[in-house]
Amino acid sequence: MAKTEQQHQSEVTRAGRRFQEEIYRVVAEAITDPNLIVANFRIKQTHPEVYNSLQLHTPIGSGHVDADIIIFDRRKSLPVVIISCKTSLHGRITESLYSAHIYRDMYRRLKFFLVTKDNSRRSEWGSEAKAPQPRILAAHENIFVYSTNPKTSLGGYIKSIDDLIRDIKRCVQ
Repeated sequence: MAKTEQQHQSEVTRAGRRFQEEIYRVVAEAITDPNLIVANFRIKQTHPEVYNSLQLHTPIGSGHVDADIIIFDRRKSLPVVIISCKTSLHGRITESLYSAHIYRDMYRRLKFFLVTKDNSRRSEWGSEAKAPQPRILAAHENIFVYSTNPKTSLGGYIKSIDDLIRDIKRCVQ
């Protein structure tokens, strides 16, 4: 029996949430500085001060954009790293780039990382020699992309997931 679109979307959402939780656990275990808060999608309940610092205010209302994992410095009362987690892009690179752009306008020193499974049949990141649009846009916006897929062509702004923790620690020192 074929799946409905709603069933498929529900599975995709659950897979994305599991991936985000997996990355969150790795980051939370590695960041041991008591002055840093590592928060995830439950941020509104667990760390309202971090949640409030990421709100966008407009004349028609307030809201948030793409921020799956946030590292917040208590001493400065500022977010220092935002990590967006994607199992695949499927045209959503612009959403992550736009989010990075908005948050960088709010916090100039903020680092924005994208972690991906790069789960497509063919890598959405191409290679440095034959860079597709997502790779070019990430480089233009100075966003490092960390892939859990060993088949992803690394180089430039595209790195292995193994580099994520080292780069985060470098940013928060």
